[in-house]
Amino acid sequence: MDRRLVVIKQGHVGQEGEELIENLSRLHGWQLETIELSKDEPLPKSLDDIKGLIILGGPINVYEQYTNPYMKVYFNP
Repeated sequence: MDRRLVVIKQGHVGQEGEELIENLSRLHGWQLETIELSKDEPLPKSLDDIKGLIILGGPINVYEQYTNPYMKVYFNP
């Protein structure tokens, strides 16, 4: 059985706990996938084959969508 864990990073911040998540996922046999929204990496089309999801927020606030263009796609006009 595939144990896919997806980590979504929203900001440009360095270490938000990724190293710990990577080590623990490897230790417990999880397949780790990291998606960086600030690099325009796409979100999964479906959650069907994902067994775990972690979202790292970073220091960005919702009102900062105008200074972080990649966030605009997640807001309704």
